[in-house]
Amino acid sequence: MYNHAAAGGPNNWPPPGGPSAHSPRGLPGGGTASAELNQRIALAHGTHPYHHPVHAPGSAPAAPPSTPAARFRAKKKQHVETVERSIRDLEQQHRELEIEVNDLRKENGLLKEMVQLKYGARQP
Repeated sequence: MYNHAAAGGPNNWPPPGGPSAHSPRGLPGGGTASAELNQRIALAHGTHPYHHPVHAPGSAPAAPPSTPAARFRAKKKQHVETVERSIRDLEQQHRELEIEVNDLRKENGLLKEMVQLKYGARQP
């Protein structure tokens, strides 16, 4: 149930000065509704003064706001570059490890030959 006492009593409506006196927009009688409507229309048509293409003399034009799609493309491009760099690094490391494996195989073969020469055919 609505508590009239907490809201200032049952006789607090309409406020003094009419219904629009406490309205944040100040609608009927205030004259700001038409100004607000004009501002909304200007925003809808892109003619808001802050969005006007003409800039003050000596000032650089502002960068266009980045859209979520543009941010996604930039992030994806950076991710792809990072992955490609990782691939190049891993391929280089793979080549170096293959060379090391071949060297170790040769060394292992030479050591086996040395053991066979030293001990002959006595190995089980």
